[in-house]
Amino acid sequence: MSLLQFFKNSSSDYVKGFDPSMHTFPALDQLQQQYSDGAHPDISTGETVKDLIAKAAEGALVPAQAEDLVEKNPVIAVEVLTKMINSPEFVEYLTVLVTMEMSVNSVEVVIKLTQAGNLTCEFLILCIRNFIVSCENIKDRYLQNRLVRLVFAFIQLLIRNHHIDVKEVLIEVQAFCINFSRLREAAALFRLLKTIEG
Repeated sequence: MSLLQFFKNSSSDYVKGFDPSMHTFPALDQLQQQYSDGAHPDISTGETVKDLIAKAAEGALVPAQAEDLVEKNPVIAVEVLTKMINSPEFVEYLTVLVTMEMSVNSVEVVIKLTQAGNLTCEFLILCIRNFIVSCENIKDRYLQNRLVRLVFAFIQLLIRNHHIDVKEVLIEVQAFCINFSRLREAAALFRLLKTIEG
């Protein structure tokens, strides 16, 4: 039996034989206290994700938790942030999204929120500018290329779906294309920009 098969069997046996009476779980009032005092919960469990969605509906999720949620579960982050759209604190959540360290997950959350029609042109322009600066400062070449490609796709999505007036960031985006001209996506975006410019 291979080591991989052993682990598959072991985890399968553990799940099948799991007995909740053999474990101690925190009391409901302790969990409610933990979430209400602004502590950062472990958002990797299904129950906690349900709690976060419920808190978003009630407006009790704090912006700092949104960053953790974006990094650990971007799909749920999109759901939560979408539920927060009419909240007076929604701008705070967007600020967290723009100012957090750029990652594949943060870009994907912005893309999904954009596709859902939940973001303003001003916010999207700010995102583009932040993403460009962040990409230029990444030292790891592999990660940089991956994020740059994602940003190129994001900008093309915004242009093609008329989410932004690209003329507001035309010079920055053209410079970004030139800086990363080694990537074929740069040429595609540059050509698109030229058709708009001309």
